[in-house]
Amino acid sequence: MIERVFPRRLFPATDFITVLTGYVPGSLSGRGDRLPRLQERPICVGYRGRDVGARYGKRAFEKVEIGRRMREICAQRGISHDIEWTEDKRLYGEAWYDFIASCRANLGSETGSNVFDFDGSTETEYERLAALLGGPVPHEKFRAYTDPVESQYDTGLISPRLFEAAALRTPMILFTGQYSGLIQPNEHYIELKKDFSNIDAVIARVEDQEDLERLADRAFDRLVGSGDFSYRQFVKLVDTTISRKAAELRATLRPPLRDVPGTVEIGADLEVLTSRRERPTEAPRHPVFFRYKSIAWENEDLKSEITRLTRFYTDEITHINDAYRAEIARLNDTYRAEINQLNQEIERIHGVYKAEIAELHAVYKAEIAELHAVYKAEIARLREIISEVRDRLYWLIFIHRLYKRSATGMRAFGQTLRKRAGSLPSIDSFWSPAWRPFPKRRPKLHPESQDFDLQ
Repeated sequence: MIERVFPRRLFPATDFITVLTGYVPGSLSGRGDRLPRLQERPICVGYRGRDVGARYGKRAFEKVEIGRRMREICAQRGISHDIEWTEDKRLYGEAWYDFIASCRANLGSETGSNVFDFDGSTETEYERLAALLGGPVPHEKFRAYTDPVESQYDTGLISPRLFEAAALRTPMILFTGQYSGLIQPNEHYIELKKDFSNIDAVIARVEDQEDLERLADRAFDRLVGSGDFSYRQFVKLVDTTISRKAAELRATLRPPLRDVPGTVEIGADLEVLTSRRERPTEAPRHPVFFRYKSIAWENEDLKSEITRLTRFYTDEITHINDAYRAEIARLNDTYRAEINQLNQEIERIHGVYKAEIAELHAVYKAEIAELHAVYKAEIARLREIISEVRDRLYWLIFIHRLYKRSATGMRAFGQTLRKRAGSLPSIDSFWSPAWRPFPKRRPKLHPESQDFDLQ
C-alpha cells in the first residue's frame, strides 16, 4: 500500500514508518476511579460525527450514515440516545470526555479516506458539481468519481475516538472494518453490518449489561492497559527511528535533556515555557501551553522585526533628509539669481505702468468733464423738445376724441334722417326748435375740461 501511494522512485531516500492517527490520551488515566457503571449512564447509544463531504468518499459517508440510521432505529424502538453529526453539536475538551462517560455504548467507524486525488481532478469535479447544484454534492451523485479511486486502495484505520472510548470503559458499536488490525469484532467491539442487517442482534447485546462490561474490559486491556498504544510508545518509535537514521547517515545528534523534569506546569520558569526546544512531558499538556508558546514566539518575532524595521527606516530617513537638504540648497542657489531678476522686472513694470496710469487718469478726467458740459446742454435742449411734443400731443388727442364724437353724432343723425325720410320738414322749419335731430346739443370740448382725458 505504501508503495502505491509513495512510490520508491519518487522518494528514494525516504523511510516510511506506519503510525496511528492518534494514541491513548494520558490525561484519561486519572478518570478510572470516577467512571459511572454502565447501568448508571443515562444515554444508551451516543455518537458525534461530522459530514466532511462526498469528495472524501465512502469513509466520509459512513460517518454520517451510521448516525442517521441508528438515530432512526433508536427513535422507533424507544431507546435513549444522543446522536448528532452537525457542527453546532460538536463537543470538545472535558465536555467530550464527559459525554463518552455518560453513554452505555458509542457508535464508530473507520477513519481516513481512500480517495487519493494526486492531480486534483476529483476536487475540481466536486467544485464544479457543487456550483451547479448550489450546495454540497450528495454521496450517491458523486460516487461515480470516487468509487473507481477507492477500489484501488483500502486503508481501514482506527480512530483516536476509539482509544478514548476504551480508556473510559465505554463499549463500542462499530461498522465492519479493519481498524488497523488492532481490534477484533465481538471481542473488543460489537460489529454492526453496514447494511444494518444484524441490528436486532446489536440491540440485544446492548441490553445485556454484563456482556457490555466484559466487552469494555477487553477493549480497555487491549488498547489502554497493554501500554502499546500510548503517546510514550509513539515518542519512543520516533526516537528509535531518528537514532537509527542518524547512525546510517553518521550524523551526530544533540544530547537529550535529562536534567529537565518530565512535566512542566504553570509556575515554571517562563524561559522554559517559551523555549523553542521542546521538553519531554509525561502526558500531552493542555492546549493553553502550546498557545502560550506560540504567542511568545510570535512576540519575539515581532520584536525582532520591529527592531530591524526601526534600524532600517532610521537609516533610510536620515539618508532621505540629507538628500532633501542638499537638493533644497542646490535649488536655492540655482534659482536665487533668477528670482532676483524677476523681482527687478516686476518693479520696473510697476514703475512704467504707474506713470502711464496716472497720465491716462488725467486725460480721461478732463474728457469726462468736457463731455459732461456738452451733454448737459444737450439734455436741456432735449427736455424742451419733449415738452413741446407733449403739448402738441395733447391737442392731437383732443382732436382725435372730437373726431370720434363727431362721427358718432353723424351716424345718429343719418339714422334719424332715414326714419323721417317720408316726413321731412321744410327748410324754414328745419331749424325750428320743434324739430331737432338730437335731443340735446353736446357741450364744446376743451383740452382743459373734465371730458378731455389723456389716459
